[in-house]
Amino acid sequence: MTLCRLNGQGPWRRSIKTWGDGRWFLEFNADQARKAGFSAGDTVHVELSPAPDWPEELIAALTAAGLIEAWEAQSKSARRMAAEAVFDAKRPQTAEARLQKILDRLKDGGRL
Repeated sequence: MTLCRLNGQGPWRRSIKTWGDGRWFLEFNADQARKAGFSAGDTVHVELSPAPDWPEELIAALTAAGLIEAWEAQSKSARRMAAEAVFDAKRPQTAEARLQKILDRLKDGGRL
């Protein structure tokens, strides 16, 4: 995963994909394209940087709740999907609700 900015907008967390013929691409939906000021076929300025494994606010909340060990006991794919759900939320309220859901599941000894 990488963090990318398009025309200075973002960041968005994306995987760089290949067409299989030596060309590479990033996928964006129409809403994201509109926010970045481009449409299909446009040339854009792309900035890429490594994405952190887990959002800082997630690690801080897990630490404060004493749930780091429970988090680490989950499979890497479950942790990645949970972290992406928090990171990719469009509204802060949605990110907070998703984070609380993760904490609640871990407190109850459940799986993500």
